[in-house]
Amino acid sequence: MSDLHGASQLPDSLTPAERRVLDYVRLGTFDAEIAVREGVSVGEVRERVARILAKLGLNDRAELAEWQAPGADPELPGSTAHPPKLRRTWLVAAPLAAVGILAGVTLIVLNVGARDHAAAPAPGIEVTATRPLPTSTPDPTATPVLVDGMFAMPMKVGDETEIAPGSALIIATGCWGCDGPTASLQRVFRRADGSYRIDELFRAPQRAAGAQGFVDYIHSYAIAADGSEMVVSVCTRAYCDWLDYATPDSEVTLFRSTDGGAKWREYGRLPGTDHLRGFVPEGVLVGRSPVTQAVKGYEFYAYPSMIAYSPPKQLDWISPAIGPNGQLAWVAQGVVLNSSGLSALSYSLAPQSIPNVFWLDQHRFLVSVYATVSTLTVVDDGTTQRVFDLSQTDFQFRVASGKDIVLGNARSTGQQTPIPAQIQLTDGVVRLLKGPWGQPPFVGRNYVVAYTPDTALVVNTPGECLNVRSGPSDDAPALTCVAHRALVTDVSHGTEGRDGWLLVRTLTGVEGWAAARFLDR
Repeated sequence: MSDLHGASQLPDSLTPAERRVLDYVRLGTFDAEIAVREGVSVGEVRERVARILAKLGLNDRAELAEWQAPGADPELPGSTAHPPKLRRTWLVAAPLAAVGILAGVTLIVLNVGARDHAAAPAPGIEVTATRPLPTSTPDPTATPVLVDGMFAMPMKVGDETEIAPGSALIIATGCWGCDGPTASLQRVFRRADGSYRIDELFRAPQRAAGAQGFVDYIHSYAIAADGSEMVVSVCTRAYCDWLDYATPDSEVTLFRSTDGGAKWREYGRLPGTDHLRGFVPEGVLVGRSPVTQAVKGYEFYAYPSMIAYSPPKQLDWISPAIGPNGQLAWVAQGVVLNSSGLSALSYSLAPQSIPNVFWLDQHRFLVSVYATVSTLTVVDDGTTQRVFDLSQTDFQFRVASGKDIVLGNARSTGQQTPIPAQIQLTDGVVRLLKGPWGQPPFVGRNYVVAYTPDTALVVNTPGECLNVRSGPSDDAPALTCVAHRALVTDVSHGTEGRDGWLLVRTLTGVEGWAAARFLDR
C-alpha cells in the first residue's frame, strides 16, 4: 500500500500496517474506506485502531485523530517532510461515507427551516474560512516529478474567494475525526448582497433505539453535480454496514428529491449491504458489498431498473467512477480502465498505488495518486494534459463548477476541519471559499457534494408552490408549480423583466416566467 507522509517519525512499537491506519485516521478516513484501501475487513481496521490506542496510551478515536508524533510538524500527519500547507483530507465516495437515498411514494417535506447569515461573522463566532492561507514556497532542492514525460507543476495556494452571487452549495455535514455517518445535507445560498441563506435539506427521520440500540442514520447517497436530483439511503432496520458487519436483517429505505431537496418521497427499500454510488442512464448505480471477506469485490446494478453493471475485468475491489453523462471509468489497485477493459491512461501507475478518479466533463477526468510522490493528472480522452505535484498542497475533489474549476474541500494552517475550497486547473491554485463555516451546523466535516450556479430561491410560499407561467402575467397559463425553498435557474441573470417578472428554468427543464416577489436572489 502507499506510504503516507510521516511514517518514519511514528513510534517503533507500531507495525507498518498500524502506521498506515494511524495516518488514515488522522486524515479523517472512514473505516470502510480504510478497509478497501488496505484490502482487509472493517473489523480488522477497528482491531488495528484499538491496538494503536493501547500502544499510544490514548482513550478514543477523537484523541487519535489529533495525536502528534513527538517533534512532528502539527500541520502534517506525524511528519516534517514538507512545509505546513493545506492538510490532506480524503473525500470518501458517497457509499463509503455511509450516507443514503430518497424518493418515492409518501411525500416527506424535510426542510427544517432557513437561517440567514450575513457575509461578516456574528460577534463572538469565529468563521474559520476567514483565516489566512499559508504561503506556498516550493522547495528548490526538491527533485522534479516526471509523469508521462511531463514535469509536474507544484500546486499552489492563493487568496480566499467566494462562490458567485446567486449560486448554491450543497454540503454533507457530520463529525470530524470519527467514523460516524453523514448527519445532514445543508444548502448554502449566496445572495446578491453577499449574505448567505442556509436551508437544511435532509436529515434522517429518527426512530427510538430498539432493544439492540440501533437508530436510523444516513447510510449513503447519490447527488447530481448540480443538486437537481438526490437519492439518499437511510438505515431503517438493524445495522447496515460492510462485509460481515451488517446484521442479516438490515435494510435501507431510499428517499428521492427531483427539485433540489425541497420535497422528498420514499423511493424503495434495499438490503443494508447496498450502497449508492451515483447516477447512470438506467437509474442510481448501487454497489452490493460482499457478505464475507473471502470475496474481494462488489456487485453493481442500477436501481430501480435492476440492470446489472459488470466491470470489464475481475480485479479485487474494482470500483466505478461515474462521469456527468453516466460514463464509467473502472478503478482498482494500480489501474484505471475504460469500459472495454483497456487502460484509460497513456502511462502506467505504480502497481501498489490506489488511484482516485474524478470526472470533469464527458471526455476529461482527474487522476490523483497519494503515495511517496503524490500527483494529480488531467486526462483528456486518455491523453495526459497537465500534471500537478500534490506534495505541497492537497485538495479534495468533488464537483466540477466550470471548464477548469473544481470545488471540494481543503484545510489551511491551524484549522482542525476541512472547509469548502476551489482549485483552478489552469494554474493549480487552491483557494478556500468564504462562508458561514465554523458555525453550526458547519462545525465538523463540511463536504461539498453539489454546486448550482445562476439560481434563485423560491420563498414566501410556505405550504404552497410558485407558478411558472408562459408569460409575465398572473393571467398567463401556469406551466408548472415549484415548491417552497426549491431552486430555479435565473435565465435572466438577475435582470427583472416586465412588471417584476423573471424568466426562469426549473430543475426539471421547464422554462417560463415567475413573479420576482417570490424569489430570493
